[in-house]
Amino acid sequence: MKHFLLILFGSISLLSNAVAEQLNLRYQAVMHITNQHSISILNEPKHVMGLVQFHGLAIFTDNEVVDHRYEGGFEVTPTDTRFHGYALWRFADGAELRATYQGAAAAAGDGIEFDAKFLTFTGTDRFAGVTGEGMFTGRRYDRLNAGGNTYAVGELNLTLP
Repeated sequence: MKHFLLILFGSISLLSNAVAEQLNLRYQAVMHITNQHSISILNEPKHVMGLVQFHGLAIFTDNEVVDHRYEGGFEVTPTDTRFHGYALWRFADGAELRATYQGAAAAAGDGIEFDAKFLTFTGTDRFAGVTGEGMFTGRRYDRLNAGGNTYAVGELNLTLP
C-alpha cells in the first residue's frame, strides 16, 4: 500500500508540473514599408498583386518593446483587398515568436484600414512549442511607395507547453 501511495503522489506531482501556461499578449505596433513590389494583372490597373515587407516596433502592454516584422502578399481587385503572410516578434532575450496570418483591407479616407487573424504559431526559446490564435487591426496612412506608415493593434492568445 505504501508503494502504491508513493506512485500515486508521484504521478499527481508530474501531472501538476505538466500544466500548460496560457498567455494573453496585447500590443501596439508602428511599422514602415522596407520593400514592396506590385504588378497589374493582365494590364488591369484595378487588379494588382504584390509583395510587401513591413518593419517596426511592437509595444506590449507590459511595456516590453520588441522588434516586429510582417512580410507577405496582397491582391487588390475592384471589389476587395485580401492579404496573407508571416509575422515575427524578436524579443530582447533572443526568443522569437512567429505566426502566419490572413486578412482583408478597405480604403478609408486617404488611407487603408485592415484586420487579420493569426492562423498558426511557432517559436524559439521561451516560445518553443507555442500554439494559439490571435488577431490584429489597423490603418496604413501612406501609399506603399510613400513609406506605408502603418499602425496596428494586436492580441495573441497563446498556450505554452
